[in-house]
Amino acid sequence: MSTFKFKSIIKGDQYVVRVVYNRAHKTKGMEKVLVILSIISLLNTIAALILAPVIPQHLKSLGASTFQIGLFNAAFAGVQVLTGPVVGSWSDIKGRKFVWTLTYCVATVSIIILGLTTSLPLLFLINIVLAIFEHSPTLSKALVVDKCHKDMLADAYGSMGAVSSLGVIIGPIFGGHLIDRDNGFLYVCMCTCFLHFVNIIIIQTLEENTLKTTVFSWKNMKKETNKIFSELGRVNWKELWPLFFLRFVVSFTMTVVFTYQILYMKDSYDLPQKSVGYYVAYLGVLSAISYGLTGWIKKVYCSNSGKLQFHMFVINTVGLLGVHIAPTFEALLLATIPLAFSSSILTITTLDGIVEKSIDSDRGVMTGASESVLGIGRCLAPLVMGIVADLFHERLVTAVPILFSVLAMFLCMKMKHLDKHRFLPHTTP
Repeated sequence: MSTFKFKSIIKGDQYVVRVVYNRAHKTKGMEKVLVILSIISLLNTIAALILAPVIPQHLKSLGASTFQIGLFNAAFAGVQVLTGPVVGSWSDIKGRKFVWTLTYCVATVSIIILGLTTSLPLLFLINIVLAIFEHSPTLSKALVVDKCHKDMLADAYGSMGAVSSLGVIIGPIFGGHLIDRDNGFLYVCMCTCFLHFVNIIIIQTLEENTLKTTVFSWKNMKKETNKIFSELGRVNWKELWPLFFLRFVVSFTMTVVFTYQILYMKDSYDLPQKSVGYYVAYLGVLSAISYGLTGWIKKVYCSNSGKLQFHMFVINTVGLLGVHIAPTFEALLLATIPLAFSSSILTITTLDGIVEKSIDSDRGVMTGASESVLGIGRCLAPLVMGIVADLFHERLVTAVPILFSVLAMFLCMKMKHLDKHRFLPHTTP
């Protein structure tokens, strides 16, 4: 009996040693993957923000109207929302490394054509192809889920986000300097392609994930795409529409302001194109600082999300008014501070409000639906901007988000009033 116990203890100790060794080995491998993914995310962010801020001005120089530019941006945002789940599902079946490499190669070739052509129809076609295949953030997040333990996902995403945020500063400034050269847009596209090519090489150092046995089919693609609409359909809109509307307003207003300033700031304030890049970088720095302060601000408000959201929409409205009437570039920079501050905090607090109102079993659906609402805002904003600018006047474009922000303020007041009466004690006569 004692011999059996002794052997059991030895085997138990060996098992513990193996578990500890395996965990340490996995942690070391996970850290290596995180470093690689962080580098890829940084280069991808730099590449995206070298190219994205200069596209509207390039389209304008080729004779595109404001509505056509808005349609160009809206098509990209809309197609990405629809194809994101499909590419993610495809990578489950064919492997992250394979799909990432293939999509990056198609995107790189598309950007080369983008830089060489001056045909607006071909530019629109290439834009759709890019939207279908440019899903680096989706695939990198999927790889993090594959390699990391659930308890470490938040830290992993935070680390990747912190590194890639450097690209928000570097990309627009670099792109702004390149575009001022002769054939500047071609230089921008070639630089973006080079960074994509470097990422393709780095991706080859990753191990392939374990593949599913499912056979890829158009039926599966349709099923994944339908998930977007099924998530929206499962939401209790009658009760939760105000919270989703607030989230939509944040996405819509920032997209309008961002696209408008990229398109008109150069002419409005008589600035070189590189100043647009500096402005985008400035906006990115303000947003990063604001995200960092969000936790502290929520503590100041004692997690009273309704009161916090109302105050942030007041600040947002003031910032939008400042941007709308700013007579000089310096005044624009000053007005951008409250706008970036409030928008960043509202992006987080509006999601918190949705999660608070949902039950545990529906939180995944609510989170997915909230992201879809953000995508709808990014899709509609350029279209509305183009219609207002072409039918009325370009100066009225920034008046539209002011109207939406004021509506959000009143909605927050109404929600506070309803919550106050809901929790008042009932008195009997």
